[in-house]
Amino acid sequence: LSLLGIWLVQDLSTSTILSYVRGYSPSIIKAQPHFFEQFYQRPYCRAAPYIVGLSCGYLYSYLRRNRPDFRIPMPIIHIGYGIALSTIAVIVYSIYWDDQWNQFENSLYLGFSRFAWGLSIAFLNMTMFLGYGGLLRKFFFARVWQPLAKLTYGAYLSHPIFMWLFYFNQWQYIFIQNRNVWYYYIGHAVCAFSFAVIAYLLVEKPFMNLEPILIKGVIRLIFKIRNKPLPKEFQ
Repeated sequence: LSLLGIWLVQDLSTSTILSYVRGYSPSIIKAQPHFFEQFYQRPYCRAAPYIVGLSCGYLYSYLRRNRPDFRIPMPIIHIGYGIALSTIAVIVYSIYWDDQWNQFENSLYLGFSRFAWGLSIAFLNMTMFLGYGGLLRKFFFARVWQPLAKLTYGAYLSHPIFMWLFYFNQWQYIFIQNRNVWYYYIGHAVCAFSFAVIAYLLVEKPFMNLEPILIKGVIRLIFKIRNKPLPKEFQ
């Protein structure tokens, strides 16, 4: 956890300082040379949500193993949900006015928005896995989401490819209008999830079926080399 804390401080400070020095803005309309390759996709500028996720995974595992009766007071749950949902809304909708921000405000947003988003999502997830959330938990835990949950990672990996293929092969400028953006979004989503279905059926699921067989084979080999009796669950 100490290493994760150091990594988090590095990520937040690097993102904030780099965006301030180079004059970056969260705007998708403003021309910003080299913003994508030199800032947006750099791991040292976007690691904060992953650090939050790793920390929460460790905390959840610790609570389940060592504090199964752990409970959170309801006032903290209510306040936390209010702060988390408000933070998510501010991150999404505040950049509507980003053309009125100065560089310090732009840097604060670029430096801390991913961390605040990850922290908010982590609080919602943690509390729902611990049994809180009420109707919101029932909605997100509904079985209808299970097929999509198996496809999200494939869609996440493939969607930039479809976007690049589309945008970089245009012969004229693309106009940013509400109906255009919605049309592009639906098209990219359909392509990405269609690819995810194929990848899941041909790659992910077969390897998921092979994984336990391979793990058992490796464990059996290890116990055979060490001349020790094999545990019952691997026999």
